[in-house]
Amino acid sequence: MIPKKRILVIDDEPHVVSVLQMNLEAEGYEVVTAYDGMEGLTTIRACQPDLVICDIVMPEMDGYQLCRLIREDTSMAALPFIFLTAMSETPNKVGGFSAGADDYMTKPFSMDEVLARVNALLARTARVREESQHAFQVTNQDLNRLSSLGVLAASIAHEVRNQLTMIVGSTEMLRYADEAKREVYMDAVAKQIERINRTILSMLNFARRQETVYTPQSLQSIVEEALELTRPRLLGHHVQIVIRLSDDVPLLSVDRQQVCQVLVNLLINASQAMNDGGRLEVWAGVVDHHVEIRVSDTGCGIPAEHLDHIFDPFMSTKDRSEGIGLGLYISKEIVEAHGGAITVESRVGVGTCFTISLPIDPAYLPSSPSATTVPANGVASVE
Repeated sequence: MIPKKRILVIDDEPHVVSVLQMNLEAEGYEVVTAYDGMEGLTTIRACQPDLVICDIVMPEMDGYQLCRLIREDTSMAALPFIFLTAMSETPNKVGGFSAGADDYMTKPFSMDEVLARVNALLARTARVREESQHAFQVTNQDLNRLSSLGVLAASIAHEVRNQLTMIVGSTEMLRYADEAKREVYMDAVAKQIERINRTILSMLNFARRQETVYTPQSLQSIVEEALELTRPRLLGHHVQIVIRLSDDVPLLSVDRQQVCQVLVNLLINASQAMNDGGRLEVWAGVVDHHVEIRVSDTGCGIPAEHLDHIFDPFMSTKDRSEGIGLGLYISKEIVEAHGGAITVESRVGVGTCFTISLPIDPAYLPSSPSATTVPANGVASVE
């Protein structure tokens, strides 16, 4: 249940307080009251209202003084504040806004206008707070990313230096190699260049915050694109691929490129876990009002002590030649940016299953993709 917004009414005229309290409570607000500025300040500190409606001319402390004290206190500075007073002259209004008020109304007042202004100010405040929280989260993510970039830069420098050393060595050997050996050294150079490219691509994906563009997408077409991008690697590892998409999988409101990137990362991880061949299955269906995608393999599995950290940046259970441990971290960021979740289950010697859960947008009608199997030769056939 959403708690009621609390409004503090401060006025030395009891009948004004009663009228405001009755109407605001009828509108669904919780109302607390005070009858002078000093009592109002004590009440603000005690009950932390969401908005203050205050008179100006009051005993003990006037409204101007109260508003200034609130604005000077960092714990209360953002509190929405409305003056409601009989002082209608322009200098009084200027004084009210100069003291820090968000709005200014004069007596006699229309209760409809008071309610409209209260509702509008609270809505605006909620929107600003939400935008501020989002900006803080984004800034915090950027700071975390920047702090990791130092570690990343050192890792990149080490990786690329090693790879360039091997390229230089292989290139030097090409000067003296016979025809039979040349192919071996050229292949080694090509592999090291591919590793450098993959390392730099991981760095770029990690360092930049991607803009997410949501459009209605067929999961089947995303899976097919991911398979097309990874097919050579999968076939090179003699992996049998089975794709099973349930007929009730609807269109997804996602960033196609980013979700495809997640699937590519998972497919590549699976191929690396099955160097001697195996079975890779991609399953998708509707589970608890979400689309669930499972990518499972019969590979070597992940040791239990690594599972809790598998999505951490720079975490990798593979040989460093296969990457620097950013693929799963980036995948997790993408999935969570879509309002989803990604989890993993694994047993050493049995295999691994990554599960992605994405929310369903009710605006899209369900599509009916066919279940397909892609055998080892890479030719898709409909079951």
